[in-house]
Amino acid sequence: MRSANWLKMPAARFGANALLARVGALYHDIGKVAAPDHFVENQSGDNPHDRLKPIQSAKIITSHVTYGLRMAKEIGLPKRIADFIPQHHGTRTLHFFLRKAEAQSNGAAINEADFRYPGPKPQFKEAAILMLVDSAEAAARSLAHPNPENIRAIVARIFDAVLSDGQLDESNLTLRELSEVREAIVNSLMAIYHPRIVYPDSMQHCRLKMGKRRHGLPMNELTMSQSIHRVKSKTRRFRTMSPEVKSATGNPPVRDPQDARATFKAHQCDEQIRSSRLAF
Repeated sequence: MRSANWLKMPAARFGANALLARVGALYHDIGKVAAPDHFVENQSGDNPHDRLKPIQSAKIITSHVTYGLRMAKEIGLPKRIADFIPQHHGTRTLHFFLRKAEAQSNGAAINEADFRYPGPKPQFKEAAILMLVDSAEAAARSLAHPNPENIRAIVARIFDAVLSDGQLDESNLTLRELSEVREAIVNSLMAIYHPRIVYPDSMQHCRLKMGKRRHGLPMNELTMSQSIHRVKSKTRRFRTMSPEVKSATGNPPVRDPQDARATFKAHQCDEQIRSSRLAF
């Protein structure tokens, strides 16, 4: 769904059919419904592939293409839309499971064809763009620090891998168009993963502010821990009073009217924050 939402930007950069690309992106992975828990975007802790051999995992992953084509035929998808299902993977290799199989083979020969998608390679520009967008978006989600430099580096790595594997040889994309697609993908990813402003906790900030006012200090001279310590000290003093003094005072004693006003404002602030949370 995310790929479909911003796929039209790179498609429109050089006159490709943005609507066709968007609709194709909506249906390109429908075959995953056969075994949704075997795909990382649907997992929440347990990974079924940990209990399978690499060749078994590869067959399950690649079978979502053939199952997707079967579903497309059953529901009557137009051929041009159904073509996105196999072509957005082309004949690319499942590198993770191939490397895992090689590590477990003890030197035995591994047939790389068993770890490749069935294809065909992208036959038109919109399918080629979906291949690049889908791969770049998945790679960006794996970044620990998705800053602009890392995003540009991972997108460049994806493009180099796809080109060196010959996946775009039949798509009629030119080098200039590829450059425009890459820049559009980078800009879209940076818009998604741009840095956010870290806002302080509302209640903590409000209480810190009221605590500083309570003691008549500038706002930069009293820490939150100091404010809490002074409030707790007042509470302890009140608890150690005799019953007669407690009944006479009714509340913990305050030092001056400014202290009382600050206590009241802090109470108002807590009530305001509590009301705003209930509103959500």
